[in-house]
Amino acid sequence: MSEGKLFIGGLSLKTEEATVREAFSKYGAISDCVVFKEGETGISRGYGFVVFENQEDAKEAEKGLNETDMDGRTVTVQPANARGDYSGFGGYGGRGGYGYGDRGGYGYAGGGDSGQD
Repeated sequence: MSEGKLFIGGLSLKTEEATVREAFSKYGAISDCVVFKEGETGISRGYGFVVFENQEDAKEAEKGLNETDMDGRTVTVQPANARGDYSGFGGYGGRGGYGYGDRGGYGYAGGGDSGQD
């Protein structure tokens, strides 16, 4: 049977992988669990993924945990999209962000007159 990958959104900044793993493991065997964190601070970015060994277990976990409380926050649980389809998370992927080419942002001087002759 194929694996079932779930996206978990709305996590508290204090939620750890162990908390997520404990909540989801009640529904079946988990092959992977990750809560994404900021590189410099180690604080949660507010989302993560859980991969179940069995797709049916993932469906049951989605039904049982979607829109429930975890560490004081209501979390969203839904099937994960195919890899590479997560470009819209607050500038952490995709185009745009800080100082990207001609799109502005911090560190971009613009294309006008620099005031130097």
